[in-house]
Amino acid sequence: MRTKISLGVLLSIGGAALLLANPASSADRLWIRIGMSGAAGAAVLEGRCPSLWQPAPYITCIDGQFVITATSSDKDRIYYIQRLEPTALAPADYAMQTAQELGFPGDGEECQRHNNAAFCWEREDGTRLFTGMRFDEQRLATQLVNEAIKSEDNSAP
Repeated sequence: MRTKISLGVLLSIGGAALLLANPASSADRLWIRIGMSGAAGAAVLEGRCPSLWQPAPYITCIDGQFVITATSSDKDRIYYIQRLEPTALAPADYAMQTAQELGFPGDGEECQRHNNAAFCWEREDGTRLFTGMRFDEQRLATQLVNEAIKSEDNSAP
């Protein structure tokens, strides 16, 4: 069962202060984008990550408990990005803040991602945002996925 999340409801329960006092552009949050080449993604992360692994088609950036992982297609376009980060925010508040920062408008829906409770949005280009997933006690996960890029570019499923 999917339930709509109302921005008004979330803001009224305390998310407003966090959303307004802590604005960040999407460039500050992920640094890399869906559709960017793997080489460009690695170059962006190079100076920002104390630990950076780049075995194609993967890129992994680790900075303490903060982790960004990306996967590129056979044609070298990033189609999957995951971010793990420590946060004190409740999953619903984190989801709304993340969606807003990454430019996903409107209300999301409660959904499941690999048997984990999540909040989801989708753009017209097919990019899906899954966020607010509990990874461990301190970290929440965000995933951006564009299956169209994956299926268009990859020779094997």
